[in-house]
Amino acid sequence: MTDDERNKAIKRAKRFNYTFFVIFALLFLALAAWGISGRYSHTFSAAKWTKSAQRVNLVSDLLNRGCLEGKTREEILLLLGEASIENSAGGKLAYYLPPASGLFDPSDGQWLVISLDDGVYSGGEISLRYE
Repeated sequence: MTDDERNKAIKRAKRFNYTFFVIFALLFLALAAWGISGRYSHTFSAAKWTKSAQRVNLVSDLLNRGCLEGKTREEILLLLGEASIENSAGGKLAYYLPPASGLFDPSDGQWLVISLDDGVYSGGEISLRYE
């Protein structure tokens, strides 16, 4: 192998390594941006909650962060708006969670059932049907 052939082979290898690195870096940045935007879109806020199509994505953050802890019925209604179903005798508020537009979402939607004990939040759960 001559020096000229060896230099061409080195240039090709460097070009291949550079191209591979750039593609890998761009792919990593795209996946990181997608992950960050997905996490933000699933973070609860009252403004997002009013867009009922997003509720199913927000409910786990709502429950996990303790946004309802210690809140009264009136405070919950201010935060989440009027309940889809309210059972004052059983101390429950139910909010319909329409299915999100995705491949693995249930077709009938779900319910967020909020239990109240003496008018104060005592727990919440996601249910496939309201009981």
